[in-house]
Amino acid sequence: GFEVAPHLIAYAVKANSAGPIVRGLAARGLGADVVSAGELALALACGVPAERVLMSGVGKSARDLDAAIAWCDLALCVSGTVSLDVTRQAKPMVGVYKVSPLSYFGSRLLLTTPNRLLPNILAGRRIVPEFVPHMGGAEPVWQAAETLLADQARMRAATDALRGVLEPYRGHDPAEEAAQAILRLARGENPLSS
Repeated sequence: GFEVAPHLIAYAVKANSAGPIVRGLAARGLGADVVSAGELALALACGVPAERVLMSGVGKSARDLDAAIAWCDLALCVSGTVSLDVTRQAKPMVGVYKVSPLSYFGSRLLLTTPNRLLPNILAGRRIVPEFVPHMGGAEPVWQAAETLLADQARMRAATDALRGVLEPYRGHDPAEEAAQAILRLARGENPLSS
């Protein structure tokens, strides 16, 4: 059975977010499964320890995503733009993108870059452990996360490296710069000139 495996029983706060219910379940040792910044704040205010809160679901607002990243010590994230959201807060992370065997072997033939996670690409070197693409089980991903979490010097080094990635972009407004590039392209101009 599951009694020998580490596990967490978590109450889905969206089922009923009444404070007395969440407090009662927290007092009995249950965790909380939350899907928004509001549910996260409620669970913590009701006494659910941070290490017993899971943030799940899809379609997070920027506020929800920012709250989850700020709250965590380390992010396990999929490859893609969420890794840039985590980078923006200079939060240590492990990146993973699980694929089918066909996709895994196809990507090994087609992708020749050493790094595929966006923060590593921007840094020009491996600053974030990445499993992209990944066909195996959770063990190597968990070991990478555990190695980081167990060593505060590594956590600080990861944070510092992510801050270094951000530095060239300080003072830029990507949305405005992209809009201006599109307008230049529409006018037949070089979109990269300013």
